[in-house]
Amino acid sequence: MLDSTRRAYLKRIVTGTVGTTLLGSGMASAGTLQPKADTTYVWGRAEDIVQDSTARSTFYDVMSAMSGSYVYFSWGEIQKRSVPSSDLDEFVVGANDNGYDVRLLSGQVDQRTDAPLVFSDRYLSALSAYLDDYSADGVHLDIEPSGNDLGAFLDNYETLLDHIEQNSSFNGVTLSIAWRDWWTQNEMAKTRNVRDHARVDEIDVMAYADAESKVRESAEQAMQDGSNLWGRTFSSKPYVVTVEIQNLEGSTDSPLSFYDEGEWATATVLDNIDSSPPKGNYDGRGIHFYNPLLRWQRTYEV
Repeated sequence: MLDSTRRAYLKRIVTGTVGTTLLGSGMASAGTLQPKADTTYVWGRAEDIVQDSTARSTFYDVMSAMSGSYVYFSWGEIQKRSVPSSDLDEFVVGANDNGYDVRLLSGQVDQRTDAPLVFSDRYLSALSAYLDDYSADGVHLDIEPSGNDLGAFLDNYETLLDHIEQNSSFNGVTLSIAWRDWWTQNEMAKTRNVRDHARVDEIDVMAYADAESKVRESAEQAMQDGSNLWGRTFSSKPYVVTVEIQNLEGSTDSPLSFYDEGEWATATVLDNIDSSPPKGNYDGRGIHFYNPLLRWQRTYEV
């Protein structure tokens, strides 16, 4: 069975509309990826991109095709696979030369209430040592709770950010963090202590949705700061809206992902979001994650 991307592509061939966007001089080419975004998440392929020149070239092709400017790149994967820090450093320098910033993606995926403290104990010193000796344009934290005690999780997250603020290794390093709308809506006061922490430079709102209206609402709920007689108020912290495009748990038509909606629907939503942003201090759009983008890019390879 054809997926939605290929069905749409074949339809455009039949109707004759494919030539204006996918074909140049009658030949298909790479670089025609439809969704445009400022950033994406790379995990699962970070080791290959660092150590294999072909994988690295493909990564640059995808970043160029989506008009990206920076990437959340899995530092955790690099550590687990024992990739030399010097190799990662060489990749970062090369990415910079190609016009892309690299933020080292790290986090604690156990989804525990004390996840920020576990991250601090297990990984912060090693990450600090890398930042002292090698290149990185920023750090991106993706740390999530179990959901059973959000307040305690946010308290622990604030403690982690306090430690990072006092850590000289992070001086001058951009720090962004992933954020969820339900955190804000359930713990507005403690949200301000973390989301709006002085050391945090940017928020990445993870908008798990499959329609433009839902993406907008997720972003605004995540960045809400309160309300008054005129309606909701919003944080001044810059934020990026990131949509999900992977096939979540093999489900069909998941309401949390644009996987079933396909490439062109995703592109339309991201373009609309960028041209008419949600409320708050909108600063760009993102895609989670690289592997499905790679699948879409390969649709056009000959």
